[in-house]
Amino acid sequence: MISTSPSTSFDNCSTGFLTLVTGSPFAAGSRPNAATVHPSGKFLYAANESSSDISIYTIDQTSGALTPLAGSPFAVSGACDFITFDPKGRFAYVTDNNSPGNVLGFTVNAITGALTPVAGSPFLAGNSANSVVVDATGQFVYVANYSDASISAYSIDQTTGVLTSLGAAVAIGDVPDHITIDRTGKFIITSNDGMSGPGTVSVLSVNTTTGAITPVTGSPFASGAGPSGSAVDNSNRFVITANENSGSISVFAFDANTGALTAVPGSPFAGGSEPVKVAVTPTQADVSITKTGPVSVFAGQNAVFTITVKNNDAIFDATNVIVADPTPAGLTFISNSGASTTAFPCNIGTLAPGQSATITATFNVPANFSSASTTNSASVSSDQFDPTLSNNSATATVSVSPLMLSASFSPLPFAATPITNSPITFTAAVTPASAIVTWNFGDGSPTATGAVVQHIFSTVGTYTVTTTAQIPNGAATTATLTIIVMDGAINFDLLHCTLQFGGLKGDSATLIAIMTFDPATVLIPGTPITVSIGGYSRQFVFNNTKPMKSSDGKMVTQVTGFSDGGVPVVRVFLKQFGTLKSDLVSGQPVDANGNPTSETVRIQLGGKTVAAQFKTTMKHSARTNIVLFGYSLGH
Repeated sequence: MISTSPSTSFDNCSTGFLTLVTGSPFAAGSRPNAATVHPSGKFLYAANESSSDISIYTIDQTSGALTPLAGSPFAVSGACDFITFDPKGRFAYVTDNNSPGNVLGFTVNAITGALTPVAGSPFLAGNSANSVVVDATGQFVYVANYSDASISAYSIDQTTGVLTSLGAAVAIGDVPDHITIDRTGKFIITSNDGMSGPGTVSVLSVNTTTGAITPVTGSPFASGAGPSGSAVDNSNRFVITANENSGSISVFAFDANTGALTAVPGSPFAGGSEPVKVAVTPTQADVSITKTGPVSVFAGQNAVFTITVKNNDAIFDATNVIVADPTPAGLTFISNSGASTTAFPCNIGTLAPGQSATITATFNVPANFSSASTTNSASVSSDQFDPTLSNNSATATVSVSPLMLSASFSPLPFAATPITNSPITFTAAVTPASAIVTWNFGDGSPTATGAVVQHIFSTVGTYTVTTTAQIPNGAATTATLTIIVMDGAINFDLLHCTLQFGGLKGDSATLIAIMTFDPATVLIPGTPITVSIGGYSRQFVFNNTKPMKSSDGKMVTQVTGFSDGGVPVVRVFLKQFGTLKSDLVSGQPVDANGNPTSETVRIQLGGKTVAAQFKTTMKHSARTNIVLFGYSLGH
């Protein structure tokens, strides 16, 4: 039968009192000689010597109650005497105390707790192999051979768990009943029951590189009668043995440098009837972890997480605190800062009671990341027993959005298509808005930066405009536009006019061309404008404030304040348009000789005229007659 008491029955680890859990004792095989808890705290294993099998139980994390795995106990070869695990709980080793003795190796299923023999198991040991221990690094196994008064040493294959002998067993001078290792992993300690004589304790130094062991000076050390169990306290300052034959407990001061033992005053102490084994309650440290990260990132950006670990215990230090944070699928680990600057898993050392430590972990989300989110999980562990495993892991989920970019353009409102010498507005719709947008207009001009820019093409042609959105230190994407730029000149053909004039031949006529533009921004101050009517062609600059005269004095421009809807009007006066040769011209304009003709008005404005009227004012005596010319728009 197996009896258990849960750690929750301890009075804050201050009294050590035990309370029997409901259902205890629990059924096991025949003569369970040792029971060991898996490093995860989830499973308990009992080595049943007489029935040559192993009972496996799950442990209720709240009550401590045991539930046997289906099919438990599980048969093994040999008389099971002891079971232990490597520090990571990947491999289990069981002693067979027959002669010759063996050590059995198993892999452990971390989910179910089930055991599977490793290749080559069992591995030969000495006679009556009755106890086994794994060093703190998980590299070496040591087996106590009772009948041979020796210790066998093995190395562990870190992938398979297979054992390889380190050579002949090392004699220790007495018959070992139990084997353990100090907290530093530098010394092997055995309790030797002395057969019928006084008991002893052997201490052997460990070469932590090769695993080789050598008895220390003075070993074995005298103890009470028949010590059958031994342990090292949590401070690594004392060694305790249970003396079965004398009903006592021996306590030794332990020199962690030399391995020497010295009995403390008053030792041995009364220990009840035939104490067989001794155990030191593990130090307790409830280490917890929290993890936070950004709500969302864009593909190509870094995701930065904050990981905080804390020792919630009020009494004990948490030592060898390890933080694990596997890189999520598709992401790339960049760096750690804060409590650790090394990659995961990282060791942040010791946390005092109530102390916390923070790690800032940075991962890159690649530009081609296709999932809508990524989940990052971290966990923490220490060398101490952790009574609350529910807070030993934490996750943070981050949504991932793609970098998005689209581009558009628009000529000035009066132009239907892009034209030369006229500003074109380019607009990028980009997500995120923080992305840096650059434009290459494909005409050899310098690039421009910004989500909204303007550009002027000086030459007719087809251009490929490329815009690029770049996340700082992250991804980039591009979009292209094809721009067909046309000549900015707009032609007006005067097709028809009606002239009613009662004046004399030879009178001079002044043609006033009234050109209406919409909106007002079409007339860009400082932009040259060329107007050609008949044989007259003049270029002038509109300055929006006062009339300007052309260089030859034949053309004056001004802005008038009248027009429908506030549309600005430019009047271009061309003097001496021609000499009239007849009193009445009807149906079309005439040239200087009075012959029917048509006139083409070419206006180079860098924009599109939406309305235009042309009229002549014929002056004679006190009368003014107006000739209206119809027009059509060509391009």
